[in-house]
Amino acid sequence: MNCAKSILLLVGAALAMDGRADIVSNLLLDPGFEAITGNEPNAATSPWFTTDEAAALSFVSTTTQKHSGNQSALFNYYYDKGGIAQTLGTQIEAGKDYEMSVWMRIDTPSASAAHTNAATLNLTLATSTTLNGTYGYKVAEFGNIPTVVGEWQQFSRVFTASQLSTWVGEYMQVRLVKHNENTTHKIYIDDASFGMVIPEPATLGLVAMVGVGLLAVRRFMI
Repeated sequence: MNCAKSILLLVGAALAMDGRADIVSNLLLDPGFEAITGNEPNAATSPWFTTDEAAALSFVSTTTQKHSGNQSALFNYYYDKGGIAQTLGTQIEAGKDYEMSVWMRIDTPSASAAHTNAATLNLTLATSTTLNGTYGYKVAEFGNIPTVVGEWQQFSRVFTASQLSTWVGEYMQVRLVKHNENTTHKIYIDDASFGMVIPEPATLGLVAMVGVGLLAVRRFMI
């Protein structure tokens, strides 16, 4: 039975693995928000622009906090909501998974008693049938918030091929959205990424080993 137990442990280890590599390539331009200056981004800037904000200067670049490089992007107003977005000249491919991630920090607590909502961030993917057409929300990872105030934390979400199958061939737009108004803290973001992911070759090999192991267990048990 020792041999059988060892093989079963190998099977368990394989199943526990995530089975994904890093993204093949980051499709975002200026993922670290290094190129934006002053009171940017805004509705007319590129590649990053703003969407659904109520007030001007709701989103700005800042050197006060940064995960890497010289600066980050800041959701500047507690009372406002909206998003920072980038339109990609890339279409969804059939049978492919995509991963979105960003580093996030909540800091600079508000002194106002009216600001009671959580400073959360949504990782959102929108699509359009035409490049630079009308983009509509499709899938998202909602409510991301660091567990510790004043520390950078990475959030990510894999959007699977099955989730995206309805929109194969459509053009993609990435949105990092501050959903709540009147939040308790300001939100800093840095080092965003979005791209296709594939199974790790090492994991594929382990899966093959597991298949052989399962056959061995079956023969051993007979």
